[in-house]
Amino acid sequence: MKIKIKTLHRTWPKLIFGFILGCAFVFSSVAMAKKDLRYGLGIGFGGAGVKETVNLNGVSTVVQKSEGPGVGVVFVDNLISDSSSLGLEYSFGFRLGPFSAGVSFFGVTWRNYVFGPALFHIDDSDEKTTLYSKQNAWYYGLNTGVATASITRTNDQVQNISASGFYLGPKIGIDHPVSKQLSYRFEFEYLSTFFATAPQAASLSKFALQFGMFYFY
Repeated sequence: MKIKIKTLHRTWPKLIFGFILGCAFVFSSVAMAKKDLRYGLGIGFGGAGVKETVNLNGVSTVVQKSEGPGVGVVFVDNLISDSSSLGLEYSFGFRLGPFSAGVSFFGVTWRNYVFGPALFHIDDSDEKTTLYSKQNAWYYGLNTGVATASITRTNDQVQNISASGFYLGPKIGIDHPVSKQLSYRFEFEYLSTFFATAPQAASLSKFALQFGMFYFY
């Protein structure tokens, strides 16, 4: 059993690196229509944390640390059909006093739009006469990728805990058009690791109610 655990820890960096390369490949393969690329960022309320079982004075103890109540996100996605998108997303939790952001999530996000099509880029060069209307685009989706955490609190008995793992989580939201190229996004998501590695058993999670905006390129 010990041999298997050691082997897993040695191969873990390779798994993360391979996953990131895979994300880049998947995204580049669907990002051919550049006018449908959407670049965005957001901020909101929530938090991200890590829970780890450590050996404290010979006793197995569960230690939890978190970053919040602020959350942030940076993303780029591409419409792969009238009703779905695929993209890359980096999100994190943070606190302000003092500032720290020791838990982050990076991965692939898929969104499926319901009650109508996704918001799309309006091409002024099109000679056809088309009537456009501002309509909210509701969606649900999934986010999966790699989560990492390293939080230090010098005043705590256990000053530092760190872990990483693969996560999966749902999200729901709404895109609101502001102009031909700018839109607002309101979103709720919950992410949690289904496989994590650390010196001891660990788990990472994040929840967020966030507001953002994106721009069509």
